[in-house]
This record gives sequence, structure tokens and C-alpha cells, in this order.
Amino acid sequence: MRLKNKVAIVTGGARAMREAETRLFATESTKLIVADVLAAMRKVPPQIHGPAAGRPTAAKIDVTSEAGWIGLIPRR
Repeated sequence: MRLKNKVAIVTGGARAMREAETRLFATESTKLIVADVLAAMRKVPPQIHGPAAGRPTAAKIDVTSEAGWIGLIPRR
């Protein structure tokens, strides 16, 4: 549980190659944001969830856009 109470943003999360990373973060009780430019990412697959992190959040973002990042990461 090294990543408990941490937040991970998995970019390219709609692609199959990122599924293993997403599942690993979920098992570590990491709060997850699964981000991708694909419209299919509006919903995180139900099989990807952690024991204590709650349900992952899906976000549509173009990582090449500064405005996208600003909208994704809340200001403190």
C-alpha cells in the first residue's frame, strides 16, 4: 500500500496497454483519474476499482493542451 492516499493520473487510459497500470494503481488504493482524448473514456470500466480508493474518475483530456490540464487539476 505504498500509494495509499495518493492520486494517479493515467493518461492514454482508454487504450488496452494502460489497463495493467490502471489495475495496479487500483490495487494500491490509489485515487485514480483515467484520462484520454477518446470519447470512449467517459466511463471507467467497472472491473477497474480499488479496495479503498473508491471509483476511478474518467476524464476526457488532450494531454498536448495546457487548457486541458488546467481543467483537470483543481487549483488549491
